[in-house]
Parts: sequence; C-alpha cells; structure tokens
Amino acid sequence: MSGRPGPVHLTIPLDVLEAEIEESTVPNHIAETINSGAGLLPPDYLEKTAAVVEQSHKPLIIAGSGVFYGKGQHSLVKFSENAMIPIVTPIWDRGVIDRAHPNFLGVTGAASGEPRLLEDADLIILAGARVDYRIGYLRPPKVSEGTKVIRIDRDVCELNQGVEPTLGIAGDLPSVFDLLAQAVSDRGISEHARWLKEAQERSASFRSRWQDTAQSMISGWHIVKAVQSLLNEEVILLIDGGNIGQWAHMLLATERYPASWLTCGASGVVGLGLPGAMAARLAYPDKPVLLVSGDGSFGFTTTELESAVRQKLPFVAIVANDKTWGIAASVQYHRYGDEGIIATRLGAIRYDKIAEACGAQGMQIHNPQELTRAIKQGFSAPVPVVIDVPITPLAPLDIT
Repeated sequence: MSGRPGPVHLTIPLDVLEAEIEESTVPNHIAETINSGAGLLPPDYLEKTAAVVEQSHKPLIIAGSGVFYGKGQHSLVKFSENAMIPIVTPIWDRGVIDRAHPNFLGVTGAASGEPRLLEDADLIILAGARVDYRIGYLRPPKVSEGTKVIRIDRDVCELNQGVEPTLGIAGDLPSVFDLLAQAVSDRGISEHARWLKEAQERSASFRSRWQDTAQSMISGWHIVKAVQSLLNEEVILLIDGGNIGQWAHMLLATERYPASWLTCGASGVVGLGLPGAMAARLAYPDKPVLLVSGDGSFGFTTTELESAVRQKLPFVAIVANDKTWGIAASVQYHRYGDEGIIATRLGAIRYDKIAEACGAQGMQIHNPQELTRAIKQGFSAPVPVVIDVPITPLAPLDIT
C-alpha cells in the first residue's frame, strides 16, 4: 500500500501492548511530511525544502538501499552536484554509486571508524536509509543538537521511523531528486563548496593512516587491494565477514559502491558467502562471481562447496585466513588487552585442502602479487576455486 513491495509482518510485544503511559508523553504534533506520489511536489513545499538546503552550512546526504531499489541513483548524484553536498552510504546497505564520483565519500557506520562528517553536519538528508546504529540513531553525540533532518523515501511509513524529521518527502525518488536538483540549481547554491572540499580532505586523510602500517605485514588490506583492480562492472562481488568486510568497505567503497556488491546487510549476519555465491552464479550465469570471506564466516557453510561442485556452479572464493574471529578479537583487545581475548581464536585450517576434498580446486597463496593472477585463472575454472590466504589478524580498528 505504501510503495514498498513484499509481505508485511507486524509484531507488538505484549509489554508494549499492555503498557499504560501518561497522556502528557504522547506527541501532540506530527512532523511536517508530504506524500508526493509520483514525485509532483507542491511548489511551496519544494521551495521550503530547497530553502532548508540553502540555509545549511554543512549538509550531508546519507543514501541507503532504498535509493537503489527506488532507482534514484542518477538523480541523487545530480542533486548532490547541484547542491555541492557529500554523499555517504550506511555500511552493508546496497550500493548506490556505481562509478567513481568526487562527492561520494564511502560508507558510514563502520566499526573501524570514519572521518568526522556526521558529527559536524548541520543538515542530514536521509534518503532511502533507516535510522539505526550505523548513524548513531541520529542522536547526540553522533549528531549535534539542533541538526536538521530531511527524510526522503518512497515509503511514507519510513518518514517518521526512528526520528522526527524537519521535513519529510515520500514519493518516486528519481522525480523527487530531479525536482530538488532543479530547485537548488535555480537558487545558485555555492556556499557548500568549502564544506564539500573539507569533507573530501577529511575522508582522504582518514584512509591514508592505514597505508604504511597495513603494508608492513600481509593483512586484509593486501587482499582487498588485489581484488580492487579486477572489479569491473561485470564482476559480482560478495563480501562475508567482519574484519575483511570492514577492509573491503573502507578501501573499495571510497570511490564507488555499486549494487552488484552483495553483503550481509545491516544485521551483520555472517556465513552467507558460499550460498550467496551459488545463488549469484545461478542468477548471473555469464558473469564472474567473486567471494571475499573471513575464515570464521567461511566455516559456517564450508561443506556447501560439495553442493556447488555437484550443481556445477563455479565461482572464486578468497578466504582471509587469520585464524581468528577478527572483529570480535579486535574489540576484546581494545577493551581488555591481551588477556581479554577469549573464545575468538581459530585453528590453523587449510581451507584450500577442504575445497579439494569437496571436489573443488584449492590453492594457498602467501604473496599478494600472486593473488590477482590466481583470481583471473579461477574465473575460467569449471568448478569452485578456493584461495586460502594466510594473513595477520589486523583490522582497520587496530590502526589509529
């Protein structure tokens, strides 16, 4: 009914259903929102929205999966260009920027940290994204008091989810962004140029801190860098795992984050990699499929390799083998030191040998320079290829 396809399930916990509250705590007003239907915004509401954008000093666009599903990517970029506003995407959402663009600064909400953008923004344009832990629930200290929020979504029910917006627009996303792009263009907004440049510099500086430390030892950094050169528009990339997922998002999504990169989603579920690669091969039989997985995640469904062989579903799987539940171990170490690392160490497992036992191809690689060549060869193999890469358990979080 509201524009989001698929079934709807509503659960109300019993304690909430039976709870009694003071009448004074019930909101006595509703945020100013509008349902534009096909995107035909009333001129006065369009002008009001454009005015809020113009009056801001440090605006930030947070573009989530809803922009992808609403096919609003290109119109969003045009709006960003006209208003000179940086764009970020919540980590693990479907990508919306399929080509490198200077206004796109990667992901927000990563456990490994991020440049200070959300905290300093005085206007957040939340487009097709949910209010959740990845953006600090849009509450202090993650955002400043008084930060304005413009909510844009194709689902009118999302406009008041988690936060009361300053303005809310529900409608066809390409149409809405096209109208806003024209409205800000008509106003000749140029005041945001300094903030955009500052945001770009902050982003570049934040990521440069990994360069020297990460290169001093074989880590997830090397795996992602080897993969990066192969990611043309044909490759279907799956990312499964905590630390390797952080490395992938921190390095790959800085320039582009296309929807053909498939992840575990906001809930952080791990173990999807092998079944996901099989499904991707079935859905895209003529495209190369590449899985980048942590060793812990890979262990969830390792025996599905036999299913992939039996069903003749080839793909390439890279296992970042640090013998650790890396993201959990990093948090334990930073909170409690070495003695606090409990139940997060894994054994020395040769995943390439497991692959061979299942009828797939397996190889172990110690030199990052060999990895790119091995991946290319794997794409032409008639069976799944598992590349085991022993690495140091180093997370982006560990480099400060």
